[in-house]
Amino acid sequence: MKKLCVFLSFILLFLSWCSVLNNSESNNLNNINKEEIQNPLVDQIGGENNIYTIFFDDNNLSKTFTIYHKWWQKDIVYFINDWYKNLNLKIKFIDNKLKNYRLSNIIMPDGQQDWPFNRELDYKLTQNWGYQLFFGESLMQWDQWTGNVEVSLSVSK
Repeated sequence: MKKLCVFLSFILLFLSWCSVLNNSESNNLNNINKEEIQNPLVDQIGGENNIYTIFFDDNNLSKTFTIYHKWWQKDIVYFINDWYKNLNLKIKFIDNKLKNYRLSNIIMPDGQQDWPFNRELDYKLTQNWGYQLFFGESLMQWDQWTGNVEVSLSVSK
């Protein structure tokens, strides 16, 4: 009988401990303030140093945006690959005249690089997470220019 009483008291103690933990966790969830909740991710187009951040999701697989390019400046586009398999890229010059501007290299999530590219690209995405796309002049040419260029990116599974 004594063993049964000890066993039942341990069970009661355990259940009361679980109840206290459960109440403290639910109170913690209720005490989250608005500063602790992450806002939805949004595209960051332009800004300082011509850095662009693009977010794709299954409802929005294509992005078209304008880059203001300055001579000898690298333009960088960041995006997160979330299990997509293909990247399609097109560069269009607003005045329809060809310029010395192209996708110069891609840096993959593990740091590997691939280069050089042209103004249109169909590229197999082999890794997930953050990619970096670097745009700029070909160093083999000396055509200086500053102006707007339209970049279209799309991903597919």
